[in-house]
Amino acid sequence: MHEHHVIQGVVVPKHAVLHRGSVSGRSRGLLLLALLALGSYLPVIAVSGPAALPPGMGLGGQNPVYTDAAGFSSLSRFGRAGTHREAYPGLVFGETEQLAFSGPLGGLDSLYFSRSFGERDEASRFAVGLGRLALSAGTGSGDGRPAQDHVYSLAPSNLFHGAVEQRYRSYDLGARLSLGERSGLSLGSGTVESPGREDRQAHFIGFDAGRLSLAAFDLRRGGDAVGRGFDLRWGFGRLDLGYSELTSRQDARWQRLGLDFRADRGRNFGVHLESRDNALFQDVADIGLMFSFRQELGSPRRSMNATPEPESGTNRGTLILAGLGAGALAAAAVASSGSSDSDSAARFESQDRAALAALADINPTSVRDNREYGGSIYRNGDGSFSRSAHVRGEFKRVVFNPHAIVPDGTRATAYYHTHGRANPNYLDEQFSPQDLQFARFYVIDGYLGTPAGRMFLYDLQQDRIFQFQDASGSEFILPN
Repeated sequence: MHEHHVIQGVVVPKHAVLHRGSVSGRSRGLLLLALLALGSYLPVIAVSGPAALPPGMGLGGQNPVYTDAAGFSSLSRFGRAGTHREAYPGLVFGETEQLAFSGPLGGLDSLYFSRSFGERDEASRFAVGLGRLALSAGTGSGDGRPAQDHVYSLAPSNLFHGAVEQRYRSYDLGARLSLGERSGLSLGSGTVESPGREDRQAHFIGFDAGRLSLAAFDLRRGGDAVGRGFDLRWGFGRLDLGYSELTSRQDARWQRLGLDFRADRGRNFGVHLESRDNALFQDVADIGLMFSFRQELGSPRRSMNATPEPESGTNRGTLILAGLGAGALAAAAVASSGSSDSDSAARFESQDRAALAALADINPTSVRDNREYGGSIYRNGDGSFSRSAHVRGEFKRVVFNPHAIVPDGTRATAYYHTHGRANPNYLDEQFSPQDLQFARFYVIDGYLGTPAGRMFLYDLQQDRIFQFQDASGSEFILPN
């Protein structure tokens, strides 16, 4: 026999009741007796405490309880930082160190070699020029931002998808044919591979003439087009003007406009305007202005992103080709995760907002069909949150395992479900005991969308239930 308290029309074990303050045990007993007396006008059917549940257990099946939802804690959580989740970390770049050599060597008109090291990434590149032809090859590996010497490596991958920090290896090949003394055409492609993901490719074509160079990139995942890139460089005097952009099939876009001034002794000053926007992750849309300074050590060298001097000759074409190969790998690694689920998943800054989007989307269907729907809220590798596909249930029941329906590399942190159409024989406007058991068994939070349009959260860590409100204080925040 278990000792129980009746709280908010739901019978729960005594040890599960959350007590706050310094109220004595006797006072609590008197208070409970008073609450029971007030509730004696309505019949309450007792339900046993939580029991071990099998994987894939069902939600719903509430015992008929004739009572109201008075006593729930009301709290508007959308306008403040979460207490049971970490804030989204933001878009932060790491640093990259590079060793490089370029110039004629032996019988070669030009030779380029570089070795780049990021925080958790590395890349190597080799390019040679002989006569009118230049060839380039590159490799890379790591689990973070690609350490490629190209402006695309500055584009944050978590703008395009949430599957960051995945292991990858990359390789590329390219060729440039000189069309004249100071012009040429470049072609090539790069591939990025990750365990359990589709390969990502970037094919490029570039044209350069004098101090002007431009390139276009076609981005693919497993053969399907997933985005495109464009890069323009124009040099005049000591100034280099550049514009770069990456755009995904989901309309995520990164744009960067920069002006760099090359001073003496390897010193470079720059100002850059950057724009980031993703319709699937509106919380991070922004525009930023950045200033930069770079001091090169040793003999000054030419960056692959800067427009070479006119007298660079064959070495100039080799540098351009090497830069395009680096850009292909960086673009392929940044613009796609290698998974259509990750690339197309809407992301939110908090778990609450992801749950709100999920319930607002499915609650009208649940009420219309008079059946329950459910799903998972999961945390992406970049700290953002997304929702799974909806699981279609039955009348007052939906069965799923919340940890088994989220993408690889993510972690389920909550489940959500609806209660269908209002039914006077069921307590549809609050969590059932089975709903709370479900959250405790899978050790996650729970969200509920009701027939009337209310939204509730069961916070497992606090062992409390919260009701959401909109900015006006209304509790009816879901469409129904």
